[in-house]
Amino acid sequence: MTKKIYIIAGEASGDLLGASLIKQLKKQFKSDIAINGIGGKEMIASGLKPLFPMNEISLYGFFEIIRHIPRLLQLLTITSNNIIAQQPDLVITIDSPGFCFRVAKKIRKLAPHIKLMHYVAPSVWAYNPGRAQKLANQYDYLLTLLPFEPPYFEKYNLKTFHVGHALFEQKFPGYAVKFRQKHKIAKSHKLLAITAGSRDVEIQRHMPIFKEVMLKLKDKYGKINFFIPVISKRQQYLITEILDDTDLTIIFTEDKQQKLDGFSAANACLAKSGTNTLEISACNTAMIVAYKLNILSWWLIKLALKIDYASLVNIAANQEIIPEYIQHECNTDNLFYGICQILDDTKLAQQQVKSAHQILQDFGLDDKEKPSARAAKIIKNILG
Repeated sequence: MTKKIYIIAGEASGDLLGASLIKQLKKQFKSDIAINGIGGKEMIASGLKPLFPMNEISLYGFFEIIRHIPRLLQLLTITSNNIIAQQPDLVITIDSPGFCFRVAKKIRKLAPHIKLMHYVAPSVWAYNPGRAQKLANQYDYLLTLLPFEPPYFEKYNLKTFHVGHALFEQKFPGYAVKFRQKHKIAKSHKLLAITAGSRDVEIQRHMPIFKEVMLKLKDKYGKINFFIPVISKRQQYLITEILDDTDLTIIFTEDKQQKLDGFSAANACLAKSGTNTLEISACNTAMIVAYKLNILSWWLIKLALKIDYASLVNIAANQEIIPEYIQHECNTDNLFYGICQILDDTKLAQQQVKSAHQILQDFGLDDKEKPSARAAKIIKNILG
């Protein structure tokens, strides 16, 4: 009998997780599976039949979301009704708690017989630990990326499984020499990788600052190339608009392998805080981390935070292995100084990479079994 699975993802990282999971579910269930839901281009390419485009729910920040509330409520109702109409054997929500948890709450109330699983634990170790009990009340199962997370939820009798971080299913590092050869970048020339964010508002907030840093780096080093991976032509267009009045040499790519190759070829990276920092470290490249929010959103988050760092490597190590420039520290002078330190001090860069790798081993780097395969096996056992 064909198993019906409904998967919801609301951002780029969740789209990648969902795509890997869909591929492994197909292997586990053979042809006896139907997968519907909400996702991006990666999940759709893997076989998802989407209800509507993922970017309609890809929003962040308290005040940024306010003006979209009517549409989000409408999409919440559309999604919930669609799930109830389809009667899936399992609903899997991936990250994006603002939307996903509301869907789960509605399904739990209107159709309590439908099994619910969440993939990527909310960061209860970072802020609002009470969310662990709320999650346990709404979901039947939880899949976590990090090894220290299950105990936070198991104490509330939520069936929790650590599967590892799906980012490490990729082959690391990338092909650095091949990338430089393809783009005719001499070994003696500097290459800086830049990640500005997966959401439009992140790009619009970060890139004007990053632009000034890029111009200062060109003034200092002369021949310097910039590599910016994007997830869509729209993202590339937004970034190009901001950089349009410069003569900077920029390489764009949407290709996942080219992204890893570019990270590996780079002398350093100016990275937006997020899961991309794990990929960069796994590519043996040192970086600085930057992030900026709407000031009111930042104040609200800062009040709730129970940790001192933004990047996962630093959080796990409980020390600043990777320099962070968050909110008011995310400015041109600080970022320029931080990047120049890495570009000018090879030993400093190498020490960062070495220390980060020790942390990544605990996250699943070099594991023999893919996290998505582990997750698919767990789902197969649940559904029988």
